[in-house]
Amino acid sequence: MRKTLQRMLMFAFSAVLLLALIELVLRFYDFPSELAAYDRVFVGGTAVYLPSPHQEYTERWFLCQRPHKVVTNALGLRDRTEYASGGIKIAVLGDEPTFGAGVSFEETYAHNLEEALRGYLNRSDIEVINMGMRLAGIREEKTLLKERGLALRPTMIILQFSPNDVGEAKFDVFSSFYKEASNTKVPLALRKTALYVQFIRTKLSLLSLIKRQDRTALKEPLDAPDSFYAPRMPLFWQQAWDVYCAELEELVDECRERGIVLGILVLPARTQVADPAREDIPQKALSRFARARGVYFLDPLSFFRERFSKGKNDFYPGSEVLNADGQYALSTFLFDRVLNIIREEKLQ
Repeated sequence: MRKTLQRMLMFAFSAVLLLALIELVLRFYDFPSELAAYDRVFVGGTAVYLPSPHQEYTERWFLCQRPHKVVTNALGLRDRTEYASGGIKIAVLGDEPTFGAGVSFEETYAHNLEEALRGYLNRSDIEVINMGMRLAGIREEKTLLKERGLALRPTMIILQFSPNDVGEAKFDVFSSFYKEASNTKVPLALRKTALYVQFIRTKLSLLSLIKRQDRTALKEPLDAPDSFYAPRMPLFWQQAWDVYCAELEELVDECRERGIVLGILVLPARTQVADPAREDIPQKALSRFARARGVYFLDPLSFFRERFSKGKNDFYPGSEVLNADGQYALSTFLFDRVLNIIREEKLQ
């Protein structure tokens, strides 16, 4: 009995010591969502998470990235604190690449694009508004625009798309759980353990769903209008694409009603850039969507592939997130194209 009690006490002590060690490690190598806070709003009865205003913290997204400071303004945006009443305002919606994961605010492509446009046009009233968010899908991006961005009266909107946005449009349980848990007061190690368990459950559920739906012959060819079908592609992705397109259609209608110019920026995955033979299904599908609705389509895939062929590395290792070089490169790609849109649309 005495030995059993000693073993139990030793086990409890070891467990507490291990948790304390994990807590220290995770506090040093932190992910953003435990540091950032989110406000929960309800849209049509569904909870949507928007970044809280007036935050200031230092974060590191992956261990391969250097720590960097994040400051958000009164709108919860990683952007300037005050905005001009007039001029050309370009609101950029997106997730980690637009937010600037792993880089300083001054290194983000939105900031670099603004500096380039101001210098070339010799105008100080051009503002590129960074509305990027962590762990965001198109639903969160649209909500942020409606709840906070439209009050700034943007003359142009650029929606940054990443290939993983399609799946997140249909299956975003993990990111919602992640953000909800970010505001709890339980110890960081326990919070992260719960998040990782939820992440594994989410992935297993997703794989199970795809497997059940079978990789059978699909109804539509790849070149069908707005189709995201491809040979042997699970039906899940077509359903996810339908959900994404429905959300995107609402954004197109909103911009059309308000007279806002809309452009879709399709950022390639790192694997697409490194493998020229890899099929660019998202680019093709969104290109058809944009052409059918008169929306500007911005596709830097060939641009990044050319840079990769010259030995340029624009992504963090093992990540789909742009590093500082990639951010600057994207701003140079966008400069000519946005400048042409400004002239073509006669934006003032």
